[in-house]
Amino acid sequence: MRDTTAKRSVCGTHTRERHTRSISAKTRVFLPVARDSKKFERLYKSRTSVERSSGRIDRDYMFEDHCIRGQKKMKLMVSLTLLTMNAMALGKIEQGVTEHLASLTRQELPRAG
Repeated sequence: MRDTTAKRSVCGTHTRERHTRSISAKTRVFLPVARDSKKFERLYKSRTSVERSSGRIDRDYMFEDHCIRGQKKMKLMVSLTLLTMNAMALGKIEQGVTEHLASLTRQELPRAG
């Protein structure tokens, strides 16, 4: 049984509703893939890497409290963000830095000689 609730939030001059659903515990306990299998480990590793990327986009590029309306605009902003992340990583690789490519802070360059 699903229960839906609505929460109101104000974004600039617009008021929007956020709907959440609670699902029963039964659907969370019985997964289609067994938890002790190699396939589950592989899928879970993939999920955690995606969650890290999504969290970085939300937190570091300030998408948590965005006021972007419309799917086209949101796709554009996420695409630009991903391009920025890749460009920063490429710049670090070209400078010789191979660790912490997703970090936004300045890191020391390797010394020649």
